[in-house]
Amino acid sequence: MKSDSVQVLILPSWYLPDGGGFFKDHAEALHFEKFKVDVLVNRVLGITRHSLAQILKSRRISEDKEGPLTVIRSGYLRWPGLDRVNVNGWVAKYMKLYEHYVDEKGPPDIIIAHSSIWAGFVAAQIKEKYQVPYILVEHRSRFAKDVEAAQKMIREWYFPYIRKTLVLANRIVTVSKALDNKLISISPGIRNKIVTLPNLIDTDFFVLPEKKRDTDPFTIVSFGILEYVKGFDILIEAFSKFVKKHEGEFFLRIGGRGQKMRVLKKLSQKFGVEERVSLHGYVPREEVVREMQSANLFILPSRFEAFGVVLIEAMSTGCPVISTHSGGPDYIVKKDSGLLIEPDNVNELVEAITKIYQNYQNYDPEKIREDVVNNYSEDVIRDKYHNLILEVLNEKGFSSK
Repeated sequence: MKSDSVQVLILPSWYLPDGGGFFKDHAEALHFEKFKVDVLVNRVLGITRHSLAQILKSRRISEDKEGPLTVIRSGYLRWPGLDRVNVNGWVAKYMKLYEHYVDEKGPPDIIIAHSSIWAGFVAAQIKEKYQVPYILVEHRSRFAKDVEAAQKMIREWYFPYIRKTLVLANRIVTVSKALDNKLISISPGIRNKIVTLPNLIDTDFFVLPEKKRDTDPFTIVSFGILEYVKGFDILIEAFSKFVKKHEGEFFLRIGGRGQKMRVLKKLSQKFGVEERVSLHGYVPREEVVREMQSANLFILPSRFEAFGVVLIEAMSTGCPVISTHSGGPDYIVKKDSGLLIEPDNVNELVEAITKIYQNYQNYDPEKIREDVVNNYSEDVIRDKYHNLILEVLNEKGFSSK
């Protein structure tokens, strides 16, 4: 070992300010005692989405101290309609960023790459060229269920890239077992390299509310990217049917950015609940906690989902949840914390909302939170990752001090 500490380099496929806040949480949790963690970010820039000033600034290499982490950033300008060119160009730029990092700080002991598309492929290129071991952590929901919409998200030309990434990885971490079968179908020989470790959250940040939740009005919340995969159209329709069946004050609050914002607003008007449905766009993390603490029910109606971090965030505040048999949620939601339904089933979602509303007193906030603390807190998941890192390094002839 070069020193008393293990040098871990994180390669995220996306990162703040473009989402990926859980990558930051994960990296900060790993940066503990003898594990030193840096993050290398290659931001994707769009001609129509970013200003010239943002593009010029992001294309330069910058280094910042962000909490305990050193984050080194650069950017790649994406060209519309040239997907394969963009992937290869982004990977090449990331490789140059890695080489800059090595020149400045020396090679890392190990890399953790978040998602095979495409940071994992960068890690594979680095291993092939420089023999640095890597752990691939797969988060992509498109691997969670073998349904048509998910299949369309994995183009045929992706497979050689993904297969190489899987084959060269020293370990493959899936955030839920829902991902295993699809990855094995792409590369059958990887079965023995797969380890399932769930995502983590800061349970000292997502805490129980100071006061007992008020059920009048009864408030439902949801957070996520406003895209087809998240099923918010199903949620709004189900909410409208629930409201029509019950007397009382009910509100639905949805937070998140995405292309479906206008469509969802029109749906709430179509179903006559525009006065009760709020679409907030981006919501700061501190406000997310407050929303979850005041909510009576959290719903994630995904059509397919690798994990569902927002579920454990809500549960950590003691809020009961409803989600779908869409992959990751199957392993998170238990009878004491909420209900699971089939994706795309409006009537079943109405019934689930009704059941929790009518039996709300049976959901114990402290018990719901306890499950999260025991299984998804930073301490629990950090220790498992540290052990996995040392296991890989020891196989390569390293020894911890």
